[in-house]
Amino acid sequence: MADLNPSMVDRVAQREFDRMLEEVSGDYYEEGTSQGDRYFDIPVLGRTRGVSHFYLENFNSGHFDQDLAFAKRFGERVIDTYIGIVLQALGYYRTYDAEEKAQQLRYHTLYLFQVLTLDRGTTAGLLIHDQNDIGIMGSIPSHVDRALLQSWVGKMPKPQDELLQAIIDVLPDAFLSPVTVEVKQKLANRVREHYRKYPEALGMQASGNALPPTLDNHK
Repeated sequence: MADLNPSMVDRVAQREFDRMLEEVSGDYYEEGTSQGDRYFDIPVLGRTRGVSHFYLENFNSGHFDQDLAFAKRFGERVIDTYIGIVLQALGYYRTYDAEEKAQQLRYHTLYLFQVLTLDRGTTAGLLIHDQNDIGIMGSIPSHVDRALLQSWVGKMPKPQDELLQAIIDVLPDAFLSPVTVEVKQKLANRVREHYRKYPEALGMQASGNALPPTLDNHK
């Protein structure tokens, strides 16, 4: 899996990332990008999280050594490309204005929304045990727009509207709502409680072309 998640879209960086994915994945490119676009889709908002997506669920060609070499090569190219994009951005974007800062906040809010209501890997990690909640929540942004999240509750199907409201209820009531370590722990607990109450709602989460038996593997 690899995806590019800029808060402000840079088409040059996007093309660079897409080109890297095509080069390193070869014959797997179309399948990987198709599954990636599906996995990172946010149906209720009519958009995806990020601008470039690649995902091969349960990848197994039947040749272990070849698959291992591909995974290593893929990971190294993705990391190198990420580093290049970040270094270019640090050199080019020296300042920012109020609208760009607001755009970043809106995207960070979208990111939290997708991770906590759709991301199957995050949910599986939280349901397997509670010993690494803060680590699992490590990518959650430091601040989000609580009011923006609230505006999306009515778009959610049941019972996911309850999940989103539960998430909002533990966020501090402020425009720049801080997502502290303490808040992350509360969010983890709310997500876990929701899926224990509504296990059928796991079927509403993101997926590629297959559903890995992650939870069953840890029973």
